[in-house]
Amino acid sequence: MSLDETFDQMRTFAAALERFDEALRASHRQLAERHAAVEGLWQDAFAREYAAAWEPLARDLERWVQHDGTEYRDFVTTRLRALAQYLEDGS
Repeated sequence: MSLDETFDQMRTFAAALERFDEALRASHRQLAERHAAVEGLWQDAFAREYAAAWEPLARDLERWVQHDGTEYRDFVTTRLRALAQYLEDGS
């Protein structure tokens, strides 16, 4: 694969990552709102089981939305800019 093809693939990936992050942010927000709305409605064994599954999911989603997603997008953008500069200077 040539560097031009790599550049095109990286641009495609960067755009897909941005769409993924936007969709995940929206889903996370909706899920958190719905969770908050029903959290206090039941207090049985299933509620405790659900809470045990919810906590790590909510924590990981929050970390991605608040930190990791931005870090990955910044990393890809930095590499994309560096490759674009290299291709421009080499032409």
